[in-house]
Amino acid sequence: MPAGLKDLVYEFYAKGFSWGLLAIAPNPAYSVEGMTRILEHTLMAEPLNAFTARDFLVPTDNVVRFLALYAENQDAQELDAFQHPRSAGARDTFICTHGAIDACCAKFGYPVFKELSRLAEGTSMPTRVWRRSHVDGHRFAPTVMEIPSGRSWGRLRGPHMGGIINHDVLGLRHEAMLPWVGRIAERAAAGGRGVRPGWLGMDAL
Repeated sequence: MPAGLKDLVYEFYAKGFSWGLLAIAPNPAYSVEGMTRILEHTLMAEPLNAFTARDFLVPTDNVVRFLALYAENQDAQELDAFQHPRSAGARDTFICTHGAIDACCAKFGYPVFKELSRLAEGTSMPTRVWRRSHVDGHRFAPTVMEIPSGRSWGRLRGPHMGGIINHDVLGLRHEAMLPWVGRIAERAAAGGRGVRPGWLGMDAL
């Protein structure tokens, strides 16, 4: 952990920022030696919209300074030097594997991470798979969330894995994105089956 990062995180919480931090385990498939990848996900204004995403590659020794600057102004021009381009249509899939919080997340989440990582290598859509410190309710482990769509899944089993990567399993739109009426509409669009027509139908709204 970079020196001073822990104190800076506590400072952020004390100030009550409207945004928060989540830890992501480095993935050798996407890591760059000597650098720390910081992912920014911002919910768009309209309730049916997805998240916007920015990637930053920051020298690990400069992470604390970068975050302090980000806290002052998320649009500071100095941040642009660290921004890393994202592929068109890129998506990030996050799995909670934080066993220190809930043993179920580690026991059930890690095998899901390994399988989704394997499947992501064979998809035509640019897909990265990460282990994250939290994804929705731990009691629904294993839990998965996709950005930028904002959909999440819980209590996953083997047959669901390919559907998540290939967009064949609808999942639930994250609570941050849709009010309860919208979530009901999304399930109705799937005809109660949670299959591809519902996914495409809601994306078209």
